[in-house]
Amino acid sequence: MDIPKEKDFPIETKVFEELNTLYSNMRNNGDISKRAVHIAKMYLSSINKTIAFDNTNRKGVDLTVILNGHKLEFEIKGTCSEKLNVRNIKISGKPSYDAVNGGMPIICITKLKEKIVKIHLLKVGIDFLIEPEPRWTLIKPK
Repeated sequence: MDIPKEKDFPIETKVFEELNTLYSNMRNNGDISKRAVHIAKMYLSSINKTIAFDNTNRKGVDLTVILNGHKLEFEIKGTCSEKLNVRNIKISGKPSYDAVNGGMPIICITKLKEKIVKIHLLKVGIDFLIEPEPRWTLIKPK
């Protein structure tokens, strides 16, 4: 599948309104992620009409595409920002880290709230390197 490195992707008005209904809270990471995956599916389908999506993604994979009997896996990221800033992209969890560091591409969608989004295809070692960073979870005191 030949995916351009960067491309504007217009969303039809009716579909845009549906996305706004389905994923209305663009301050919520869950809605941002789901909207990004939804748009990524639309975009990939527009490139090749014969693809299918496998909803049984292995751990660490956001989107699996089946094309001509082959599986293609992607990490999907989305941001409402106009510009792509790889420093703001976070890989959560060891399975995702392992998959991306092993060569799985990232599809990052910028201008997520707009009718014309921008799709970026990113590859480790070419477009970014991964810098480990510790994370902790906050809990209420007992």
